Amino acid sequence: MTDDLVACRQAIYRDPGMLAAMPHILCLQEPEFRARNNLTDAEWSAIRAPTLVLWTDENPTAAAEVGRRLAGLIPHAEFALMARCGHWPQFEDAPRFNALHLKFLLAGG
Repeated sequence: MTDDLVACRQAIYRDPGMLAAMPHILCLQEPEFRARNNLTDAEWSAIRAPTLVLWTDENPTAAAEVGRRLAGLIPHAEFALMARCGHWPQFEDAPRFNALHLKFLLAGG
């Protein structure tokens, strides 16, 4: 956790509209809402766009096997695992995050 990341989160939560938005965000943690918003295996398998599934080995919400499984459902998807990162790899290891994405995008996806 960096000072910049903490400051970013503090700024988000100080925003006047955040209080009104929180019920809409937190409801996504309720099982019935989560289930409603999850894609089915058939929907994952129907994705035809070049896809990079990026996961982390310290993801607090789902193990790397979940990301591997999703990548396996999407035709020709690439799977990348970032070590020693949790929920915000773009901040936790920005150079590696950017390199993985640039490699994918420059290769044409």
